[in-house]
Amino acid sequence: MCGSTPEKAGVGIPEAQRHCRATACHLYRPQYCCGSVLIIADNKYSPCLLDRCDGNADGAWLGGPPKNGSSDIRSSVDDAMAHPGDAPIPVPYTTKLGQPLMPGQTLNIHGKINSDANRVEINLLHGAAQIDPGEAVLHVNIRMDEKKLVMNTYMGGAWGKEERESMPYKQGEKFDLKMRVQVEGMEIWCNEKKVHLYKHRMPFDQIEYLQIKGDCTLDGVHWGGKFYQIPWETAFPDGHLRASQKIIMHAIPKGDRWNLDLLGRGGDILFHFNPRFKDKQIVRNSYKGGIWNKEEREGPFPFEKEHGFDLTIQNEPYSIQIFVNNERIGTFEHRTQNPTEDYIGMRIDGDVEMTNIEFN
Repeated sequence: MCGSTPEKAGVGIPEAQRHCRATACHLYRPQYCCGSVLIIADNKYSPCLLDRCDGNADGAWLGGPPKNGSSDIRSSVDDAMAHPGDAPIPVPYTTKLGQPLMPGQTLNIHGKINSDANRVEINLLHGAAQIDPGEAVLHVNIRMDEKKLVMNTYMGGAWGKEERESMPYKQGEKFDLKMRVQVEGMEIWCNEKKVHLYKHRMPFDQIEYLQIKGDCTLDGVHWGGKFYQIPWETAFPDGHLRASQKIIMHAIPKGDRWNLDLLGRGGDILFHFNPRFKDKQIVRNSYKGGIWNKEEREGPFPFEKEHGFDLTIQNEPYSIQIFVNNERIGTFEHRTQNPTEDYIGMRIDGDVEMTNIEFN
Protein backbone atom coordinates (compact mmCIF):
# COMPACT_ATOMS: atom_id res chain seq x y z
CA MET A 1 0.00 0.00 0.00
CA CYS A 2 1.10 3.49 -0.68
CA GLY A 3 2.27 5.06 2.56
CA SER A 4 3.20 8.55 1.46
CA THR A 5 1.89 11.37 3.60
CA PRO A 6 -0.42 13.74 1.70
CA GLU A 7 -0.25 17.47 1.76
CA LYS A 8 -2.86 19.26 3.80
CA ALA A 9 -6.09 19.47 1.81
CA GLY A 10 -5.94 22.35 -0.61
CA VAL A 11 -2.27 23.20 -0.01
CA GLY A 12 -0.35 23.69 -3.23
CA ILE A 13 -3.47 23.31 -5.35
CA PRO A 14 -4.42 26.20 -7.66
CA GLU A 15 -7.35 28.25 -6.36
CA ALA A 16 -9.60 27.45 -9.33
CA GLN A 17 -9.01 23.73 -8.95
CA ARG A 18 -9.38 23.65 -5.15
CA HIS A 19 -12.84 25.16 -5.36
CA CYS A 20 -13.93 23.53 -8.61
CA ARG A 21 -17.51 22.26 -8.44
CA ALA A 22 -17.11 20.44 -11.81
CA THR A 23 -18.64 21.38 -15.12
CA ALA A 24 -21.35 18.75 -14.81
CA CYS A 25 -22.54 19.38 -11.27
CA HIS A 26 -26.24 19.48 -10.51
CA LEU A 27 -27.61 22.75 -11.84
CA TYR A 28 -30.00 24.51 -9.52
CA ARG A 29 -32.90 26.89 -10.12
CA PRO A 30 -33.05 26.90 -13.92
CA GLN A 31 -34.57 30.01 -15.46
CA TYR A 32 -35.72 30.30 -19.05
CA CYS A 33 -35.32 33.30 -21.31
CA CYS A 34 -36.09 33.89 -24.96
CA GLY A 35 -33.95 31.65 -27.16
CA SER A 36 -31.78 30.06 -24.49
CA VAL A 37 -31.58 28.48 -21.07
CA LEU A 38 -29.95 30.35 -18.21
CA ILE A 39 -28.78 28.37 -15.22
CA ILE A 40 -28.17 29.84 -11.78
CA ALA A 41 -25.59 27.73 -9.96
CA ASP A 42 -24.05 28.85 -6.67
CA ASN A 43 -25.95 32.13 -7.08
CA LYS A 44 -24.12 32.94 -10.32
CA TYR A 45 -25.48 32.95 -13.85
CA SER A 46 -23.92 30.37 -16.14
CA PRO A 47 -24.84 29.72 -19.78
CA CYS A 48 -26.26 26.27 -20.36
CA LEU A 49 -24.31 24.17 -22.86
CA LEU A 50 -27.47 23.69 -24.88
CA ASP A 51 -29.66 26.44 -26.26
CA ARG A 52 -33.16 26.20 -27.62
CA CYS A 53 -33.34 25.44 -31.32
CA ASP A 54 -35.09 27.54 -33.89
CA GLY A 55 -38.68 26.90 -34.87
CA ASN A 56 -37.77 23.89 -37.00
CA ALA A 57 -36.62 21.83 -34.03
CA ASP A 58 -38.81 19.76 -31.74
CA GLY A 59 -38.33 18.84 -28.09
CA ALA A 60 -35.18 20.89 -27.72
CA TRP A 61 -35.06 21.10 -23.96
CA LEU A 62 -32.15 19.41 -22.22
CA GLY A 63 -33.48 16.61 -20.01
CA GLY A 64 -37.07 17.05 -21.24
CA PRO A 65 -39.52 19.90 -21.77
CA PRO A 66 -40.05 22.31 -18.88
CA LYS A 67 -43.09 21.93 -16.67
CA ASN A 68 -44.75 25.17 -15.59
CA GLY A 69 -41.61 27.11 -16.36
CA SER A 70 -39.16 24.92 -14.45
CA SER A 71 -37.17 21.74 -14.89
CA ASP A 72 -34.67 19.71 -12.89
CA ILE A 73 -31.62 19.43 -15.13
CA ARG A 74 -29.27 16.65 -14.07
CA SER A 75 -25.78 15.55 -15.01
CA SER A 76 -24.52 12.32 -16.50
CA VAL A 77 -23.14 11.12 -13.21
CA ASP A 78 -26.62 9.92 -12.22
CA ASP A 79 -27.71 6.34 -12.68
CA ALA A 80 -27.39 5.31 -16.31
CA MET A 81 -30.97 4.15 -16.71
CA ALA A 82 -32.89 6.61 -14.52
CA HIS A 83 -31.98 10.17 -13.66
CA PRO A 84 -34.02 11.98 -11.00
CA GLY A 85 -35.95 14.79 -12.62
CA ASP A 86 -36.18 13.13 -16.01
CA ALA A 87 -39.25 13.79 -18.11
CA PRO A 88 -40.36 12.15 -21.37
CA ILE A 89 -38.83 13.86 -24.42
CA PRO A 90 -40.68 13.95 -27.75
CA VAL A 91 -39.09 11.99 -30.59
CA PRO A 92 -37.79 13.20 -33.01
CA TYR A 93 -35.65 15.44 -30.80
CA THR A 94 -33.28 18.17 -31.99
CA THR A 95 -31.27 20.62 -29.93
CA LYS A 96 -28.53 23.15 -30.57
CA LEU A 97 -25.33 23.19 -28.57
CA GLY A 98 -24.54 26.54 -27.02
CA GLN A 99 -20.78 25.93 -26.81
CA PRO A 100 -18.19 23.83 -28.69
CA LEU A 101 -17.49 20.40 -27.26
CA MET A 102 -14.30 19.72 -25.33
CA PRO A 103 -12.37 16.49 -24.64
CA GLY A 104 -13.81 14.65 -21.66
CA GLN A 105 -17.38 15.76 -22.19
CA THR A 106 -19.99 13.04 -22.46
CA LEU A 107 -23.41 12.90 -24.08
CA ASN A 108 -25.70 10.52 -22.20
CA ILE A 109 -28.92 9.38 -23.88
CA HIS A 110 -31.28 6.99 -22.16
CA GLY A 111 -34.73 5.71 -22.90
CA LYS A 112 -36.43 2.60 -24.25
CA ILE A 113 -36.23 0.82 -27.59
CA ASN A 114 -39.71 0.17 -29.00
CA SER A 115 -40.83 -3.46 -28.95
CA ASP A 116 -41.23 -3.41 -32.75
CA ALA A 117 -38.23 -1.15 -33.44
CA ASN A 118 -36.28 -1.23 -36.67
CA ARG A 119 -33.87 1.71 -36.31
CA VAL A 120 -32.86 4.58 -34.03
CA GLU A 121 -30.57 7.38 -35.25
CA ILE A 122 -28.36 9.71 -33.23
CA ASN A 123 -26.70 12.46 -35.28
CA LEU A 124 -24.11 15.03 -34.21
CA LEU A 125 -24.50 17.67 -36.89
CA HIS A 126 -22.62 20.60 -38.41
CA GLY A 127 -24.04 23.40 -40.51
CA ALA A 128 -27.74 22.61 -40.14
CA ALA A 129 -30.17 20.74 -37.89
CA GLN A 130 -30.59 18.01 -40.57
CA ILE A 131 -28.03 15.72 -42.23
CA ASP A 132 -28.87 17.30 -45.58
CA PRO A 133 -28.14 20.21 -46.15
CA GLY A 134 -25.83 19.90 -43.14
CA GLU A 135 -23.14 17.34 -42.33
CA ALA A 136 -23.07 14.50 -39.80
CA VAL A 137 -19.82 14.66 -37.85
CA LEU A 138 -20.97 11.41 -36.25
CA HIS A 139 -23.96 9.28 -37.23
CA VAL A 140 -24.85 6.42 -34.87
CA ASN A 141 -27.52 4.05 -36.20
CA ILE A 142 -29.06 1.40 -33.97
CA ARG A 143 -30.22 -1.10 -36.59
CA MET A 144 -32.39 -3.66 -34.85
CA ASP A 145 -33.36 -5.09 -38.25
CA GLU A 146 -29.70 -5.91 -38.97
CA LYS A 147 -28.64 -6.54 -35.35
CA LYS A 148 -25.81 -4.04 -35.85
CA LEU A 149 -24.66 -0.75 -34.36
CA VAL A 150 -23.44 1.37 -37.28
CA MET A 151 -21.25 4.52 -37.12
CA ASN A 152 -20.46 6.81 -40.05
CA THR A 153 -19.84 10.40 -41.18
CA TYR A 154 -21.70 12.40 -43.83
CA MET A 155 -19.63 15.25 -45.27
CA GLY A 156 -19.34 16.97 -48.61
CA GLY A 157 -22.66 15.45 -49.68
CA ALA A 158 -21.51 11.83 -49.34
CA TRP A 159 -21.40 9.06 -46.75
CA GLY A 160 -18.07 7.59 -45.71
CA LYS A 161 -17.21 4.01 -44.83
CA GLU A 162 -19.38 2.38 -42.18
CA GLU A 163 -17.94 1.08 -38.92
CA ARG A 164 -20.00 -1.71 -37.34
CA GLU A 165 -20.39 -3.47 -33.99
CA SER A 166 -22.71 -6.21 -32.75
CA MET A 167 -26.07 -5.05 -31.45
CA PRO A 168 -25.86 -4.27 -27.71
CA TYR A 169 -29.58 -3.56 -27.25
CA LYS A 170 -32.84 -5.51 -27.31
CA GLN A 171 -36.28 -4.54 -28.53
CA GLY A 172 -38.65 -3.50 -25.77
CA GLU A 173 -35.86 -2.84 -23.25
CA LYS A 174 -34.34 0.27 -21.73
CA PHE A 175 -31.10 1.52 -23.26
CA ASP A 176 -28.25 3.80 -22.28
CA LEU A 177 -25.92 5.31 -24.89
CA LYS A 178 -22.93 7.50 -24.08
CA MET A 179 -20.74 9.32 -26.59
CA ARG A 180 -17.58 10.58 -24.94
CA VAL A 181 -15.28 13.08 -26.62
CA GLN A 182 -11.63 12.05 -26.74
CA VAL A 183 -8.82 13.82 -28.55
CA GLU A 184 -8.36 10.89 -30.92
CA GLY A 185 -12.00 9.97 -31.40
CA MET A 186 -15.46 9.51 -29.96
CA GLU A 187 -15.92 6.67 -27.49
CA ILE A 188 -19.24 4.83 -27.82
CA TRP A 189 -20.56 3.26 -24.61
CA CYS A 190 -23.67 1.06 -24.57
CA ASN A 191 -25.25 0.09 -21.25
CA GLU A 192 -22.07 1.15 -19.41
CA LYS A 193 -19.69 -0.86 -21.63
CA LYS A 194 -17.30 0.65 -24.15
CA VAL A 195 -18.06 -0.87 -27.56
CA HIS A 196 -16.22 1.34 -30.07
CA LEU A 197 -13.77 4.20 -30.60
CA TYR A 198 -14.81 6.18 -33.67
CA LYS A 199 -11.79 8.15 -34.85
CA HIS A 200 -12.63 11.71 -35.82
CA ARG A 201 -13.17 12.33 -39.54
CA MET A 202 -14.25 15.93 -38.90
CA PRO A 203 -13.23 18.22 -36.02
CA PHE A 204 -15.47 17.52 -33.03
CA ASP A 205 -15.62 21.23 -32.17
CA GLN A 206 -17.68 21.72 -35.36
CA ILE A 207 -20.63 19.85 -33.82
CA GLU A 208 -23.54 22.29 -33.51
CA TYR A 209 -26.68 20.17 -33.25
CA LEU A 210 -27.84 16.91 -31.68
CA GLN A 211 -30.63 15.00 -33.43
CA ILE A 212 -32.34 11.80 -32.22
CA LYS A 213 -35.05 10.06 -34.20
CA GLY A 214 -36.49 6.63 -34.83
CA ASP A 215 -38.21 3.82 -32.96
CA CYS A 216 -37.62 4.72 -29.33
CA THR A 217 -38.84 6.77 -26.41
CA LEU A 218 -36.49 9.14 -24.58
CA ASP A 219 -36.29 9.65 -20.83
CA GLY A 220 -33.27 11.94 -20.68
CA VAL A 221 -30.48 13.61 -22.65
CA HIS A 222 -27.55 15.03 -20.69
CA TRP A 223 -24.25 16.69 -21.51
CA GLY A 224 -21.53 16.94 -18.89
CA GLY A 225 -18.04 16.16 -17.74
CA LYS A 226 -14.46 17.09 -18.45
CA PHE A 227 -11.02 15.59 -17.90
CA TYR A 228 -9.49 16.02 -14.46
CA GLN A 229 -5.73 15.98 -14.01
CA ILE A 230 -4.79 13.04 -11.77
CA PRO A 231 -3.76 13.31 -8.97
CA TRP A 232 -6.62 15.69 -8.22
CA GLU A 233 -7.24 17.30 -4.85
CA THR A 234 -9.87 19.69 -3.55
CA ALA A 235 -11.14 21.17 -0.31
CA PHE A 236 -14.84 20.59 0.29
CA PRO A 237 -17.05 23.53 -0.74
CA ASP A 238 -18.23 24.24 2.84
CA GLY A 239 -14.84 23.54 4.39
CA HIS A 240 -15.89 20.06 5.47
CA LEU A 241 -18.05 17.12 4.39
CA ARG A 242 -21.43 17.79 5.97
CA ALA A 243 -23.69 15.24 7.63
CA SER A 244 -25.46 13.10 4.97
CA GLN A 245 -23.56 14.89 2.19
CA LYS A 246 -22.64 12.78 -0.85
CA ILE A 247 -19.59 12.74 -3.09
CA ILE A 248 -20.55 11.41 -6.53
CA MET A 249 -17.92 10.70 -9.16
CA HIS A 250 -17.88 9.06 -12.58
CA ALA A 251 -14.60 7.49 -13.62
CA ILE A 252 -12.97 4.73 -15.67
CA PRO A 253 -10.30 2.42 -14.18
CA LYS A 254 -7.25 2.27 -16.44
CA GLY A 255 -4.77 0.11 -14.51
CA ASP A 256 -4.16 -2.07 -11.46
CA ARG A 257 -5.13 0.32 -8.67
CA TRP A 258 -6.41 3.76 -7.78
CA ASN A 259 -7.55 5.47 -4.61
CA LEU A 260 -9.95 8.04 -3.21
CA ASP A 261 -8.87 9.64 0.06
CA LEU A 262 -10.93 11.75 2.46
CA LEU A 263 -8.44 14.09 4.07
CA GLY A 264 -8.20 15.44 7.59
CA ARG A 265 -5.98 18.03 9.18
CA GLY A 266 -2.26 17.64 9.69
CA GLY A 267 -1.78 15.26 6.77
CA ASP A 268 -4.20 12.60 8.03
CA ILE A 269 -6.20 10.37 5.68
CA LEU A 270 -9.43 9.64 7.52
CA PHE A 271 -10.77 7.31 4.82
CA HIS A 272 -8.63 5.57 2.20
CA PHE A 273 -10.58 3.74 -0.54
CA ASN A 274 -8.25 1.66 -2.72
CA PRO A 275 -9.60 -0.80 -5.37
CA ARG A 276 -6.91 -3.33 -6.37
CA PHE A 277 -7.56 -5.26 -9.56
CA LYS A 278 -4.82 -7.84 -9.04
CA ASP A 279 -6.29 -8.86 -5.67
CA LYS A 280 -9.92 -8.22 -6.69
CA GLN A 281 -10.36 -6.41 -3.39
CA ILE A 282 -11.16 -2.92 -2.17
CA VAL A 283 -8.82 -1.94 0.65
CA ARG A 284 -10.22 0.56 3.17
CA ASN A 285 -8.05 2.13 5.82
CA SER A 286 -7.02 5.33 7.59
CA TYR A 287 -3.68 7.08 8.06
CA LYS A 288 -3.35 9.09 11.27
CA GLY A 289 -0.34 10.54 12.99
CA GLY A 290 1.99 9.11 10.35
CA ILE A 291 0.77 5.52 10.81
CA TRP A 292 -1.45 3.31 8.64
CA ASN A 293 -4.13 1.56 10.69
CA LYS A 294 -5.98 -1.75 10.29
CA GLU A 295 -7.12 -2.58 6.76
CA GLU A 296 -10.60 -3.71 5.82
CA ARG A 297 -10.85 -5.88 2.69
CA GLU A 298 -14.11 -7.84 2.82
CA GLY A 299 -16.94 -7.22 0.37
CA PRO A 300 -17.59 -7.36 -3.39
CA PHE A 301 -15.36 -6.01 -6.15
CA PRO A 302 -17.70 -4.34 -8.69
CA PHE A 303 -15.08 -2.67 -10.89
CA GLU A 304 -13.81 -3.66 -14.34
CA LYS A 305 -10.94 -2.09 -16.24
CA GLU A 306 -12.07 0.28 -19.00
CA HIS A 307 -15.67 0.13 -17.73
CA GLY A 308 -17.15 3.36 -16.42
CA PHE A 309 -18.71 3.47 -12.97
CA ASP A 310 -20.53 5.84 -10.63
CA LEU A 311 -19.14 5.91 -7.09
CA THR A 312 -21.08 7.54 -4.26
CA ILE A 313 -19.54 8.21 -0.84
CA GLN A 314 -22.03 9.39 1.81
CA ASN A 315 -21.22 10.76 5.26
CA GLU A 316 -23.69 9.12 7.64
CA PRO A 317 -23.71 9.49 11.46
CA TYR A 318 -21.73 6.35 12.28
CA SER A 319 -19.99 5.42 9.06
CA ILE A 320 -19.11 6.22 5.47
CA GLN A 321 -21.62 4.54 3.14
CA ILE A 322 -20.20 3.30 -0.18
CA PHE A 323 -22.27 2.80 -3.36
CA VAL A 324 -21.17 1.72 -6.85
CA ASN A 325 -23.70 2.17 -9.65
CA ASN A 326 -26.38 2.82 -7.01
CA GLU A 327 -25.72 -0.51 -5.23
CA ARG A 328 -24.39 -0.35 -1.68
CA ILE A 329 -21.17 -2.34 -1.48
CA GLY A 330 -20.05 -1.56 2.07
CA THR A 331 -19.55 0.79 4.99
CA PHE A 332 -16.54 2.19 6.81
CA GLU A 333 -16.95 3.08 10.48
CA HIS A 334 -15.69 6.58 11.19
CA ARG A 335 -12.19 6.70 12.64
CA THR A 336 -12.53 10.29 13.77
CA GLN A 337 -14.33 11.92 16.68
CA ASN A 338 -16.29 14.53 14.72
CA PRO A 339 -17.21 13.20 11.26
CA THR A 340 -19.33 16.27 10.41
CA GLU A 341 -16.30 18.57 10.76
CA ASP A 342 -13.11 16.53 10.37
CA TYR A 343 -13.31 15.54 6.68
CA ILE A 344 -11.96 18.72 5.08
CA GLY A 345 -10.95 17.61 1.57
CA MET A 346 -10.43 14.75 -0.85
CA ARG A 347 -7.90 13.46 -3.32
CA ILE A 348 -8.08 11.07 -6.31
CA ASP A 349 -4.88 9.33 -7.41
CA GLY A 350 -3.71 6.29 -9.35
CA ASP A 351 -4.69 4.53 -12.58
CA VAL A 352 -8.09 6.10 -13.12
CA GLU A 353 -9.62 8.60 -15.54
CA MET A 354 -12.17 10.87 -13.87
CA THR A 355 -14.68 12.87 -15.89
CA ASN A 356 -17.24 14.00 -13.32
CA ILE A 357 -17.32 14.93 -9.64
CA GLU A 358 -20.03 16.59 -7.59
CA PHE A 359 -21.02 17.22 -3.99
CA ASN A 360 -24.68 16.78 -3.17
